[in-house]
Amino acid sequence: MLEAGKMDRRISIEQKSVTKNDAGEEEESWSEYIAAWASKTDMRGSELFTARQDYPEVTTRWVMWYRTGIKHDMRINHSGVIYNIENVREIGRLEGLEIFATRQPD
Repeated sequence: MLEAGKMDRRISIEQKSVTKNDAGEEEESWSEYIAAWASKTDMRGSELFTARQDYPEVTTRWVMWYRTGIKHDMRINHSGVIYNIENVREIGRLEGLEIFATRQPD
């Protein structure tokens, strides 16, 4: 059973759209799909090396009330920090969602 009191983080689930500008070049933008309350638990971290900078990779478990349409090609924006959605799993019978996401490097 989900506990509403633990869902203390306001998040925005965002979806990507691709449009073409006047020059015919593709431009990527993100817009809010839904805003929701969720709980946040950091699961693990590992050090990666990218573009000559070390940054920690953290997988975060988000739990929220059930919503339809949330997919792995979306992302979570929490106070300006972006998390790429890796997996979405239903909790119970349409009770909630468990979303695993990886934080984007700064």
